[in-house]
Amino acid sequence: MEKQKLEKQSPEMESHGAGGAGMKRRCYKCGEKATKLCDFRNYKKDTIIDQYGKEIPIEIAALKRCDKPMCEKCSNSYESDTDYCDAHNNELSFYKTEQAERVNSKRLKIIVKIMGVHE
Repeated sequence: MEKQKLEKQSPEMESHGAGGAGMKRRCYKCGEKATKLCDFRNYKKDTIIDQYGKEIPIEIAALKRCDKPMCEKCSNSYESDTDYCDAHNNELSFYKTEQAERVNSKRLKIIVKIMGVHE
């Protein structure tokens, strides 16, 4: 009963069916029907220390995107399929997303090679 009340109060989503199947997303900003999701993906450089005490630089890329739901007028669109919410509409976020995409693409190529799948 309380779960249903919370879902009805949330302007971001409207739930249909059990377990959230067939959910309709609402724009985080205005509440209209969302047609886009934020494409921001986090990225950072770090170092790890191996068993011999040597520092090794690594790149860390998030697998998940922000995915904040947005309508057409509230999204910040770049190119034909890249959209950012207001929180991620800045040069640093663009750079991080670009680098994360590069790292994840490299990661995917390695997985495909290991699995023996031909492109």
